[in-house]
Formats: sequence, C-alpha cells, structure tokens
Amino acid sequence: MRKLTKKQKKMLDKWYNEQVKNGRSFDDYWKLDEDDNFGSNLFHEIDNINPCEIFYQNVENYIQDKDNK
Repeated sequence: MRKLTKKQKKMLDKWYNEQVKNGRSFDDYWKLDEDDNFGSNLFHEIDNINPCEIFYQNVENYIQDKDNK
C-alpha cells in the first residue's frame, strides 16, 4: 500500500485550506461544484505524482483526518 507523498499532501492541503476558507467541511467534500471540488484535473494531477490503486481512498482518509482535527 502506498501512502500519499509530501508533494501530494501539500497540494491537498492547499485545496483543503481553500475549502475551509469558504466555510466548507468534509460533509461538503463530495457535494461541491466541479470548479471548487476535487475535479478531475486536480485529481489526476495529484494521482500522477505517485499512482496507486487506492489513491481515492487515501485522499478521502487524509481530508477526513484534517477535517476532524
């Protein structure tokens, strides 16, 4: 099982901080408009850094952990 790299986490942190700034939480995570959410371009860009079959799950866990802090 591969974990997220520092570069991937940095990109996710940037995205997450934008969501928090706009008053969104993990519950809103999958409900956002494509321009605001984890759209396909951003998803593929981050996944391509370190492709993994469970990337989606790793991202969900990482964001949920951040949101629970």
